[in-house]
Amino acid sequence: MTSSAPDLPSPTPRPQPPLQQQPLQQSQQPQPGIGTYVSVTTQNDVTYDGLIYVWDSQLGLLVLQSLSAAFNPNTTLTCKNDFHVIKINGIKDVKVVPKDDTPSILPPLVPVTTVSMDKALQREQLNLRLEKERQLKVGVNVTPEAQQIFDAFAKTYPTTWRNDTIVVMDEVLIVPPYDTSSCKPKDKRTDDNMVARVRKVLEGERRKLGL
Repeated sequence: MTSSAPDLPSPTPRPQPPLQQQPLQQSQQPQPGIGTYVSVTTQNDVTYDGLIYVWDSQLGLLVLQSLSAAFNPNTTLTCKNDFHVIKINGIKDVKVVPKDDTPSILPPLVPVTTVSMDKALQREQLNLRLEKERQLKVGVNVTPEAQQIFDAFAKTYPTTWRNDTIVVMDEVLIVPPYDTSSCKPKDKRTDDNMVARVRKVLEGERRKLGL
């Protein structure tokens, strides 16, 4: 005699959680072709229109080329271009502008040329030198009036800061409070006439500044 196993109730299927839509990755975003005229809206609701110059998903950058707002075809024959560099992850929407709605004058895409690393390095070194020179002309922990006096002298004479002291032509010192009595010779070799000349200029500059 055989016995049959008791019937077991069928397991109740567990409810599955709803699938969550993943955010669109940069590589999944539609990429109109180079030279396509598009309208791009950023997450900050700023809109840029122009030709796609670069769409680099690896770097996450979109570059648009458009005619400069200052370009006037009636007075200028040479096109002037603006370039807008936009982070792809900051883009809300990209729309291809219909041909009938594109500007009547579109700039040709600026050709990509080989970059001279020597020239790029020279430009970098020049900008670094200019920035260092600019920083040397900004006083540290000095009053706005002192900086104004320094800037006035620097327009005409070689002028540097030494702590809070203004040094004119490496010969005359102007110490706080930067009035005419503050002009002093740098050392015994400084000509008295040079000190008098700086003092006279200082008096005139203070008068201009209303000091």
